[in-house]
Amino acid sequence: FGKWHLATGAATPYTVGGWPYFAGTIPGAVMSYTDYTKVINNAGSVTQTANYSVYATTDVRQDAATWISQRTGPWFAWVAFNAGHTPFHVPPTNLHSYGSPTGNRNRYEASIEAMDTEIGNLLASVNRSTTTIIFIGDNGTPGQVIQSPYNSTHAKGSLYEGGTRVPFIINGPDVVSPGRTVTEFVHVVDLFA
Repeated sequence: FGKWHLATGAATPYTVGGWPYFAGTIPGAVMSYTDYTKVINNAGSVTQTANYSVYATTDVRQDAATWISQRTGPWFAWVAFNAGHTPFHVPPTNLHSYGSPTGNRNRYEASIEAMDTEIGNLLASVNRSTTTIIFIGDNGTPGQVIQSPYNSTHAKGSLYEGGTRVPFIINGPDVVSPGRTVTEFVHVVDLFA
């Protein structure tokens, strides 16, 4: 659910990725969070809706929650939000506490808070006693909004600390020795079944 960002073409979540169901956007970024092309790919049957206007962060959460609620056995969902990517924008006011934010940094923070709100809504819709949740951030903070001690050359897209240190949180019944903080470097390739 969310951004595909692995190959071009509306059918590729199925033909390349092997996902039996996908709902979201094909490119890695949207030009507008309220005007984009939404793709639904159900086992190769593709529907595209241009000028889709549901706030992208909310739409991803709604699609994932609906799909999860229809599962009767074990399931796996990959949920990839477009937020906090550019364009820096003002999310719906019910999702953040920034009022009418001005400036890229405040808009960025409002979009992150809106994503956090929707992640909370998604987590409230799953059975936490039987669901393992893995949360992974995406490549650090964009250079346009990074804060000290980092600068735009040490931000997202770089190999410096500001471009590599992101959240990686695992929670659920399959976690051994919960409540730990691990300081070793990890990467998504460290995850395995």
